[in-house]
Amino acid sequence: MNPTHQTQSGPVTVDTDAAFLGCLMRCDAATARRLLAGMRPDDMAQPLAREVFALAIRLNLREVAPGPAALYAEARRAGRLDTEHKHALLTDWLIDTYRAAPDPVVGDYLKTAVLEAAYRRALREHATRMLHQAEHIAAEELADLATLDERALDLWQRHQAATTPEQSPTTTPDHSEQAHIGELSDRSGRLSRTDHQPPPATADTAEHATQTTSVATNRHGRRAA
Repeated sequence: MNPTHQTQSGPVTVDTDAAFLGCLMRCDAATARRLLAGMRPDDMAQPLAREVFALAIRLNLREVAPGPAALYAEARRAGRLDTEHKHALLTDWLIDTYRAAPDPVVGDYLKTAVLEAAYRRALREHATRMLHQAEHIAAEELADLATLDERALDLWQRHQAATTPEQSPTTTPDHSEQAHIGELSDRSGRLSRTDHQPPPATADTAEHATQTTSVATNRHGRRAA
């Protein structure tokens, strides 16, 4: 469940992903489409947030505003509510998140905050791999450790685009594949609290990484692959 807190003025959440998704639920279809541009379900930290993001993309493809009722209906339509537990989990999450949702006016700021948090996670994961590999890989492969992996490079590019208005995408990219990222291959595992495996990267990740390697190398002072 997302961390909501009761205050005198109503429920509040300090979880960035939940705040962004709650904000998205209060947007019309056009605004939601703009906020979704340049983002992917696996930018969310928690499995359930990734599921809801994927549902929002499915609605976006049909130009439907991602309100709580529409998200719930899409989850049922997609066959993701096949147990009482999953039904209760999603329903409670949607209600709590919507109640604590900030005004859509902060949507762009929250979008950059979500991308920054995802970028930081990718860097931490990359650093962890570096610490392990530095002790075990062959000497001739050590130089490759100085280069960011594709996931981190992709997030760096998208975070830069979101924080630089003139570089921000003006249209929503093709989300036809991303709409299924939040779906787990095993139906019994969907919307599960115990699932912590991140969904696979999209097919265009490698292309983004190739285009941005030289830029990121200059930015981070690392040797390009």
